[in-house]
Order: sequence, then C-alpha cells, then structure tokens
Amino acid sequence: MTDEHIERSVRTWSVDDSVQPLVDTVTTGSTTTVTLLSDILFDFGTAKIDATARKAVEKSAQSIPKGAKVTVEGHTDSIGSPSDNRTLSLQRAQAVAKVLADERPDLTLTVRGLGESQPVADNTSGGEDNPAGREKNRRVEISHRS
Repeated sequence: MTDEHIERSVRTWSVDDSVQPLVDTVTTGSTTTVTLLSDILFDFGTAKIDATARKAVEKSAQSIPKGAKVTVEGHTDSIGSPSDNRTLSLQRAQAVAKVLADERPDLTLTVRGLGESQPVADNTSGGEDNPAGREKNRRVEISHRS
C-alpha cells in the first residue's frame, strides 16, 4: 500500500457517522486559511512530521501566491497544561513552517503557537469529554492574503 493510497483513504468519522475532511480551506475576503488537523500531521504529543504529512503540507503550499506573507498558527485541545500546550502548538507550527520554507523559499513566514486559547469546538460537552471537539481544536492553520 502506497502513501498516496493511504492518504486518499483516511477519513475522520464524527459521532453522527458523517465524514469530515482532514484538510479544510476557507476564504474570507482576501484571506485564505488552510486548516490541517494535527492528527494527520503529528503523533500524539509530538511535533515531528512524517513523510505523508509532509506531502499534505507541500500540497497546501502549491496554492499560495508567489511572495505571499503567510501566518502559520498551531493550536491544541485543552488536555495538558496551558504552558505545555503553547509550547507544543509553537513547535508544531514551526515544523509546518519549515516544510513551507523548504518548499517555497519565496514566502515570508510568521509563526505562532496559540495552545488551547482559540478553540473552534467545545473540548467538553455537558461536563463530559468531547473527543470530536478536541480533535477539531488540534490543528495548524496556514493563512495568506491574495
């Protein structure tokens, strides 16, 4: 089985059995943000990108305009201490930025680690753990203006 075959077959299943994309692109005005779920980029608690994840980042880099100013932001869920989460999110953003810099030296990169401070989903629901929400919060966002 090739990396490409694995990459095409990987999907995340939500509680209601609907398929969620692992990469999402949203354009608001002149800003485009590509969101990569950390679960496809990194093993739990690490900032090391494997070959398959590197390909996903490289593919994302192809759509960025030449010479663009790019912001790479790492985010975590709320498991662990805020300090550890900020550190991990920064390390993950730096790892993605390194791939972007290697692939696209024409880009100007700004890197930030935001930890758990900007969730896009609830980490808990009704006082209970919400794994689906935590998964959405573990992400790296690549933003640029066109």
